Amino acid sequence: MAQKSQNTVENNVKALFVMPLVYTVYPLQIAALSAYLKKNGHEVKYMEFLMGQHFDKVRQDQLSELLRTFDPDLVGFSSYEMSYEWIKEMSTFIKMQSDVPIIVGGYFATLSPDLVIEHPAVDIVCVGEGEKALSELLERMKTGKDISDIKSLYVKKNGTIFRNKIGNLTENLDELPFVDRTLISYQEHIDKHLGLISIMASKGCSYNCSYCSNFFLKDIYENSRKYVRFRSPGNIIAEIEECEKHYKFERIVFEDDMFALNLKWLRNFAGEYKKRFSYPFRCQLRPEVSKKETLTLLKDMGCELVSIGLEAGDERIRREVLRRNMSDKKIIDAAKNIKEVGIRLRTYNMVGIPEETIGTILKTIFLNLRIAPHEVQTTIYYPFKGTSLGDKCYKEGWIDYEKKKRLKLYANDSLLNHQTIPRPIIIMAKWINSATAFRSGKITFIKSGLQVLSGKLKSMFPYRLFHNFEWGKSHS
Repeated sequence: MAQKSQNTVENNVKALFVMPLVYTVYPLQIAALSAYLKKNGHEVKYMEFLMGQHFDKVRQDQLSELLRTFDPDLVGFSSYEMSYEWIKEMSTFIKMQSDVPIIVGGYFATLSPDLVIEHPAVDIVCVGEGEKALSELLERMKTGKDISDIKSLYVKKNGTIFRNKIGNLTENLDELPFVDRTLISYQEHIDKHLGLISIMASKGCSYNCSYCSNFFLKDIYENSRKYVRFRSPGNIIAEIEECEKHYKFERIVFEDDMFALNLKWLRNFAGEYKKRFSYPFRCQLRPEVSKKETLTLLKDMGCELVSIGLEAGDERIRREVLRRNMSDKKIIDAAKNIKEVGIRLRTYNMVGIPEETIGTILKTIFLNLRIAPHEVQTTIYYPFKGTSLGDKCYKEGWIDYEKKKRLKLYANDSLLNHQTIPRPIIIMAKWINSATAFRSGKITFIKSGLQVLSGKLKSMFPYRLFHNFEWGKSHS
């Protein structure tokens, strides 16, 4: 692997993060890495590329100019499965102009590191959490030391791939700096997203859903018993106070997979939060923990909306296919508890799940009608590699590979060759299920959804029609 020859001990290493996207987001995972690297004295630049189906001439020229002006020592991509084709195109393009090392991290690289490192333009793959590994990589590059044995990295060197042991999780999250909000115009981002700022209070999830990467990620670390970790209440309070100094915002969204998993922690945080803030906030819960004491604490703090995973309305599909062992009654009771304390409810749902039928999809629609959420978010199941259900789909030959090349947003179409549900039914079910929010009286939300459905039925090419953040937001 070639490294930049002009890098010297006196100069800090410069890292360029590149993110190919369909729509603009705040890159929370890259923001965490950037903050850690900057804390250790390195220079970081971020650039997102809003993509069409291909890495076209306009974007090629933009990337060439960025490489020329910033002259990075390392180029990094954060990967998700549907962005990987773009990453291959862009990394190949970079190698045509520069010998700069290229590293790929993120969920897809962690779930499929051998596949990613095989690409000729990729020099390094980061498996798992990347703060410490990436910082060590830059330090060694700065001093010209060998990088082939850094934990959590797969390194390609002189035709040999060094697959190193995965480093430990950072157990004390308070050791990490606050995420870097200077990567993008963060105030503009806030203004476009309901005045919201994003905060992560914890890392990890203790559940084992078959379609989610958490089940795999728990087992790759030696200290995996610490996979679920919470920041201290004081540390989170300090981050919000830091945001107040620089930004104008009206509310907070806690991006945790499971915000109220630890009731003792929540009690402590609630007390500290109420002393200092009155911002309304949003969070995600499981139906199992949506009990009165937890919800009353959240409401008293200022929680305005809770999102829960309903996912499928058929109990057998939830239990045997998705590994979500919860009854309809558990979901109904959770929805009732959330509403009774005065918090708005959003449900996450999937259609087109393996083994689904039209009948099971109707159960999802009817369960949402019964509990009447204020918002209903529906996506189409996508078989992620590295998840137990996704790997089963590949093993059983259920994947449409041609469609996979074209699909860049998993919320829009099914990759599966369903034997029991026609594709148009799956697509229509997505929008019809989301329209069940009318039971809560949210008519404007339904109107926009029906407009999208109308266009979809005309074109049946969903990629061009996905432009609404709230209707298609990814969830795990």
